[in-house]
Amino acid sequence: LDHNQYTQELYHGPSASFKDLALQLMPQLFKHSVIKQSRDSSYAIVVATSGDTGGASLDGFSRHTDIPMMVLYPKRGVSHLQKLQMTTAEGSHVHVVGVEGDFDCCQTEVKHV
Repeated sequence: LDHNQYTQELYHGPSASFKDLALQLMPQLFKHSVIKQSRDSSYAIVVATSGDTGGASLDGFSRHTDIPMMVLYPKRGVSHLQKLQMTTAEGSHVHVVGVEGDFDCCQTEVKHV
């Protein structure tokens, strides 16, 4: 690269996904927005993933125990490492559900919520 051009590798975060960059910042922005709103509001993060989004989201929101989160993933549609990242997430506010079907089934369920 020339002297004024740079690259950044985005997969060096906690889940080794390029989505880590955004999903480390997004929970903080969400928390800030919730604080600005009425405390009487109910909210939850519901995510459908084909792999990377689940682990990155769970890691980003894991430190925010007052934000409930559910991740739906296709049981037979993610890698072994991605499944471990999701199913070993800790916290009573985190729920990970393996769905019989593909990513589209997961996404359809999230849209129904």
